[in-house]
Formats: sequence, structure tokens, C-alpha cells
Amino acid sequence: MPSQTDPGTSRHQFDLIPGKLNARVYLHSITAADGPVPCWTYVTDGLWAHGQKELIFSLRRDEGEQPEDIPRGPLKLFTQVYRFAEGGQLVDVGGLTQFGGNGFLGRHGIAYIRPQQFAGIEIAAPSLAAVLLTEEELETVKAFGITRVMARLGKLYSYFPCPPWSDRLRPGLQLARTNQESILARTARGKISGMTVCLERGQVVLRLVRKAGDELEELLDKTPSNVALALLADLDSRADACLAWEPGQTQPFAITAPSGGGSRVGGCFLFIAPGQPENGGNVFEDGFVMMLTDESWAAFRRALQAREALSIPASKDAHSFSLQWTEQDYVNPINGSVHRSEEGWQKYEPTGGARARSDGPVEAKRAVLLTSEPELAARVDCEALGLYLRTVEDAAQEYFAELSPAAGQDLLLQFELRPGDGVALEIGTRPGIAQDIIQGLHERLVAQPRPPVNHGPIQFQSIFTVWGGSGNAL
Repeated sequence: MPSQTDPGTSRHQFDLIPGKLNARVYLHSITAADGPVPCWTYVTDGLWAHGQKELIFSLRRDEGEQPEDIPRGPLKLFTQVYRFAEGGQLVDVGGLTQFGGNGFLGRHGIAYIRPQQFAGIEIAAPSLAAVLLTEEELETVKAFGITRVMARLGKLYSYFPCPPWSDRLRPGLQLARTNQESILARTARGKISGMTVCLERGQVVLRLVRKAGDELEELLDKTPSNVALALLADLDSRADACLAWEPGQTQPFAITAPSGGGSRVGGCFLFIAPGQPENGGNVFEDGFVMMLTDESWAAFRRALQAREALSIPASKDAHSFSLQWTEQDYVNPINGSVHRSEEGWQKYEPTGGARARSDGPVEAKRAVLLTSEPELAARVDCEALGLYLRTVEDAAQEYFAELSPAAGQDLLLQFELRPGDGVALEIGTRPGIAQDIIQGLHERLVAQPRPPVNHGPIQFQSIFTVWGGSGNAL
């Protein structure tokens, strides 16, 4: 397990399984409310070859530890994870690893969460972050879901959505009273992977990917129809706040993102109580309680079975309810190719206002990011990417303005920007533009200045109509 320090950088490299598995360990600090947190951040390279997301593990350096005193325990863990992945045993967001005996680095478990981004740390493949848990925290995750524990850690450290580093010396969360007094301890409950619940614009929104619908249907089939049920939720990746709770609170509390305004507040669970005289939802503990009449409960069950969206207005001053579905497959509207995301494709609304519609022949319809958010954030400045998308639109507008108007077309541009100023561009049209016009457009677009890309390529699409479009759905 030799270590090699990269010249001019603050990282070490370890060859764990020659030719198969490596790890990089970065020496850096994470900015937190109480000041910078000195860390070793470990990043694997080789797990993804077996379908296992790469692991990111940030470990706080204790006082007196030198930067070169890199603990070897995580490196051994990575090798074990690799062996499990070879055998088809994989772990993903929301998963747990439990340790017996003396535990691992003084703790009894690891929780796997979505990774956060740090400047200068390369992420070249889909990844998970690993966070150490005490025995009591581990048992609470098993009983009440990972979001509750992560939110409590976030509240403790004033860090949204939760501190990404593991601290071997921190006291464990005191959760016994929480676990005894919570509404979740007194009701039927189930964990649904791929389900989130948020408060948005006065509406409690339950979102499900398609496979989560199957899990929820199975759970409801096992639960008497008149029994209240708590659904343990993941944190929505788009949430800019998350509810956190501990006994004694007299008001709802949420940790918020540094730039967030609380427009989408995530919850740790949705408690559904059928058989009520009126419909309406409210914040309760670190989740939401939704009261439903028998009629609304039946409508919810029908919408779930049909995989349809549903809206239920609220009575009086309570929150209304919405069931929404997140598609896991994105179908290229031009050539029919399919891109799959296990967590679902999210739709984002512009926060700075829509761009004024041009009077020219080209109208922008939407952009589609084919690289995951964590990888995108690690590889390119997102503001620079947004400016580049507008540059592409302006260049296309100018190009088609030079041509004589023709039959309406749909235009899809698929870019791959690579480190070192490389670019690949595929152009699709419907019903079809002459090849010489396509070639001229290609030359115009690849000549545009591009934002710097590091650590790996990024892919995205820009979709337009030209001369009014083909009339087909985009």
C-alpha cells in the first residue's frame, strides 16, 4: 500500500489493489460556522468499474495529528468494499455499514449520503460520501431513517444539510428521548427509497420515482386502510432547508443552505392520517402530518396505482397536498436514446427570471444536464457554464438569421466539454436540416469560447426550435 505525494499538490495517492483500486487523500480544510475544520478527505478510484459508486470520506484531523499521519483504516475499508462490489454487493445513498467488536475509528457504523463538493478535490465518477455514526445514531437511522439523524447533526454544527466530515472525538447525539417521544415511535412506518417530501409555496409535496411507487403500494397493501402511516423520506436534492427536531422545541426549526431562502423545506417523514373530517397538512417535529378524508385517501391510492399526479386542496389554514412523480428515464426527443438516473430527473425553475424571448428564428426551449450535479459542480464553474449556454444560443441565433427562412425545425445540440479545451458536439434535427447547414452550424458552435473543465468531462444538451419548430412535442 505505497503512498506517493503529488508534487505541487496537497494530496497523497495509495495503490490499494494494483491496476484496480486506488485512493487519493487530500489535505485541506472545510469551512464551517465555528471556523475551518482540518481534514483528510479520501477519494477512491476503481469501485465504479463494478457498479459501486466511488467513496468520499472526510476525517477531521485531531489536535496534535500531523498532515502526514494519515489513518490507514479507511484504506482497508475501501479494499473490503471493492471485494463486496466484485461479488455484486453494492451500497448507495441511505445505506449503512455496521461494525462489530471495537468498531471502526471508534464508531459503530457508517451512513452513506450524497457527496458535497470541495474546491480542489477531484470527483471523476458517481460517488457517495461516508459519515461515521455512533451506536445510538446507527440504531436511530435503522428505526427512523437517515434524514432525521443527518438533520440533527446539521443542527448541531449549523451546517446544511449535514456536516460532511467525521469527527472521532465528537460526543454522540443524545437520541434516547427523541426516539421515545417522537410520533414515529407510536405509529406504523416504512422507509421508501426514492421518496422525498417538502413544503413548497404552502403545499406539502410528496415526490416519488417510479420504483418507489412499487414499494409504497406494497407497504400500503400490508397496512389496514384506516391506519395512520408514517413514510420515512430522503432529503430532496433541491431542498434549500431541512427540518430538524428534538424534544423540548416549541417552534419548527430548519437548517438552511447558505444561499437558501427556505423556498423548499425538506422533511424527514410524511405522516398520513386517513379518515379525517377535513384535508390539511402541517409541520410536525421534523416532518409533516397530512390529514385526509376517506374520499381523498381513496383518490391518493388510485393516483398511486395509476402513477398519476394528484393535488388535494386544504381546508381552512392548513397546507394543501400534492403527489408528484420524478421520471427516471430521460428520452432524447430527437433520436429516442434513453438516459437513466436512479434518483430521477429533476426539473429546475429559473430563479433569476426567464430570458426575454428573441424575435429571431431560434427559440430556446430548455437545457438538459447529463452529468450529475456533484460531478458538474466539481468540474466546472456553474455560472460560467450558464454563460456558455447563452453564448451557444446567441451563436445559433446569429447563424440561422443569416439563412433564408425554411420549414420549422427542432434542434438538439449535445455537448461534451473535456479538460484541456476539448469539445465534442452532436447535432440532431427534426424533420431534418440539410447537411451543409448542419456542418456550418457545427463549425460556428465549436469555435465559441468554452469554460475551463477539470477532473473529467461534462455533458449537456441545449434544445431549440428554429423557424417555429416542427410542431412535435419537445
